[in-house]
Amino acid sequence: MESIQSIDARKIAPLEKHPTIFQLYDDLPPGEHFILVNDHEPRPLHHQFQNERPGQFTWEYLEQGPEIWRVAIGKQVSVAEPTIGEIIAQDFRKAEVFKRHGIDFCCGGKKSLSQASSEVGIDPQVLRAELNSATREPGGGTLDRFQTWSIPLLIHYILENHHNWLKTKLPEMMPLVQKVSQVHGANHPETVEIASVFQAIVDDLVPHLQKEEIMLFPYINKMMAAERAGEEPPRPVFGSVEHPLRGMEADHEVVGQLMDSIRELSGNYTVPEDACASFRLVYGFLNELEDDLHQHIHLENNILHPKVRDLAQKLGV
Repeated sequence: MESIQSIDARKIAPLEKHPTIFQLYDDLPPGEHFILVNDHEPRPLHHQFQNERPGQFTWEYLEQGPEIWRVAIGKQVSVAEPTIGEIIAQDFRKAEVFKRHGIDFCCGGKKSLSQASSEVGIDPQVLRAELNSATREPGGGTLDRFQTWSIPLLIHYILENHHNWLKTKLPEMMPLVQKVSQVHGANHPETVEIASVFQAIVDDLVPHLQKEEIMLFPYINKMMAAERAGEEPPRPVFGSVEHPLRGMEADHEVVGQLMDSIRELSGNYTVPEDACASFRLVYGFLNELEDDLHQHIHLENNILHPKVRDLAQKLGV
């Protein structure tokens, strides 16, 4: 009969306790468990497991004090690897890790961690370690709570904080982007290409925002109203709510690729030494635009759209 491993946390140095326990867990074969012995309630450890190994472990109290706590901690037999989007939806602080490695977490949110790691040539274990470290850093605030928000609240936030910003900034910055390309194009031909790509982004985003505001979001609100009233929602003119959701996500993919082009053309928004104030302002804005679109697209692709799909399935639309 195979013996069950046991670890006595009372005998481990305080700073080494959690790393030692996690190492033991990571070395476990799927379906196996070990017994943790401690002299107090191991609630902080449980919280860390929820953050760093969500859905991958079992936790069963065998003894609950007052002097000794014994917990059976097991590894699930089958663990579906979370997608990039699911990871970010749980904790937006991890977005910085993906961004640092050039991993697209908004349009590429449906990729698994292993797939994304392979595409950028980084060891998945190294990436997981960096993601786990990010959860121990302060911050997050509102971004960490988006996953818990209702559909109407998410839509309101997207309209007020992203749509309004884009509708103000895009027409405001277009003349300046064009001016920089005209003045500096001879010495910095990349600015001419950047102006062209920026125009393509504007041409894509303006009708995209209109479709969401005029067609998609109002129908989603009708779905919510029907659910509250216990009624069947009106049939959408576009056949199924899945159609506009896929259309919006396709638009997001195009815009994401265009922003990647601008980042590459600008050398990660590196301002040349001979740049004037307008040149610096444009590059600063483009960097800000990329950050805003990352969060905007993440909110829709990875949080709002899955919630809407669940509601549509429930209502049969």
